[in-house]
Amino acid sequence: MFKFTWKEMDLSHKYDEVPSVSSDKEFTKHYHNFYEIFYFISGTAMYTVENEKRPLNPGDALIIKPYEFHNVEFLDTSPYERYVLKLPVGFMPQYLTDKLKERSSFFPRQQGALDIFKRLDRAAEMFTENDMFYYGGSLATQAAIYFCATGAQAEESTNLANTEIVQILDYINDNIEQAMTLSDIADAFHYSFDYLSRKFYQYMKTSIMKYVRTKRILVAHKMLLMGIKPTQVAEAMNFSDYSTFYRSYVSVMGKSPSEDPSVKSFTILKGD
Repeated sequence: MFKFTWKEMDLSHKYDEVPSVSSDKEFTKHYHNFYEIFYFISGTAMYTVENEKRPLNPGDALIIKPYEFHNVEFLDTSPYERYVLKLPVGFMPQYLTDKLKERSSFFPRQQGALDIFKRLDRAAEMFTENDMFYYGGSLATQAAIYFCATGAQAEESTNLANTEIVQILDYINDNIEQAMTLSDIADAFHYSFDYLSRKFYQYMKTSIMKYVRTKRILVAHKMLLMGIKPTQVAEAMNFSDYSTFYRSYVSVMGKSPSEDPSVKSFTILKGD
């Protein structure tokens, strides 16, 4: 087992003798602004990524894209072993990230990639920080290329996600640039407020309007990273005024739009 963290890259081989959702934030519903490559070794886990929920078998892999809500549930207390590789946006080549946009996050039956991950174990013992950053990042990219080239699409029949929630998530994400309310969503599906709120929380482990606000700000964050001015982002995302956008941004991102390090994800690749 190893853990390597340097320059916004985090590579690890993890093992929990008795996994517990309550003991580790990694296991609860969350999102992040980097790519996560996950390779499952052992355990009895059910993984959810946005509108997909699938049981994992040894050798299954995931590539979780930035800003996708995800979490893991355990069916029993079997030891839980996995590789978790976190890469900053901009590290993998553009053609590869374009491919990933069109793919499910799940890549089943990737046993042939195990040797790539075992090389990370050996590298962690041998290399300096600079060497491990580029060599480990290269292996992570190789794993992503391998998954895209050899991995079949995850079978639709194994998706255990609730179909109602999938439709709601699709509606939210299709209309994310609009200032939608709970009433808008409930009316679209002819649900009562109570039913919609309860159903969404049961599956997503967060309130529906918190999910909407978070996803809207994450889209805004992407626009800022493209160099679009905060005032233009607020207008494009149909916030009622800039102060409303500002407050929402700070509540989700923990800092104001003007403090957002829009180029940091790319300067690290130059060794700055």
